[in-house]
Amino acid sequence: MKVFLSLLVFSTVGLAQTEFRGTVKGTTKPCSLQVQQIYYVDAVEKPENLRADVKASLQNDEHLASNAEEFFFTLRPASRANLFSGTAENKKDQLNVFTKAGAPAFKSVISYALKWWHVNHFHSAQCVNLKNVQE
Repeated sequence: MKVFLSLLVFSTVGLAQTEFRGTVKGTTKPCSLQVQQIYYVDAVEKPENLRADVKASLQNDEHLASNAEEFFFTLRPASRANLFSGTAENKKDQLNVFTKAGAPAFKSVISYALKWWHVNHFHSAQCVNLKNVQE
């Protein structure tokens, strides 16, 4: 019985490990988005239950703690069909990911907007022209 349940749960969970790379808007600085896994809440395959665990990275920004900063989010569908949003564990950092309209979720990410908490105020950046590095 355990094996059957494991197979049932595994069939509704997709491991993605897809990386998209682009540049910070208005600069030549690199940024990326790594889709770590895609799954459905409660194993119910409805659009509103879709989730994706992602890592957003920005590099060489004077407002980041180091030369490369990584942010982790669980994204869910937002108000538009091609928009996914999430808030980090600190409940302050926010990520909005835009995908190509009509494409399967997280197969064609085109940009993201990131807002993060820095000491006592927010900063924001946009990562544009994202391309799938596996293609």
